[in-house]
Amino acid sequence: MASRKYGLKAAGYKELKKYMSGKKLTRKEAILAKCYDCCGGYVDGRFDCECENCPLYDYMPYRGKKPKED
Repeated sequence: MASRKYGLKAAGYKELKKYMSGKKLTRKEAILAKCYDCCGGYVDGRFDCECENCPLYDYMPYRGKKPKED
């Protein structure tokens, strides 16, 4: 099962679980939880969402490095 392989260990899982139980999150925890939620729990693997127009993209935990422009 893919969600067991990737999702339960991905950044944001415990933060989203904490939020869903009614607890307050720090700013960083909220960002990780939102990325986890937006990426569907990373069931296809931990990857860069490549949504550069998202205001949280710079904080995305699995964001790839941008290549240097020549």
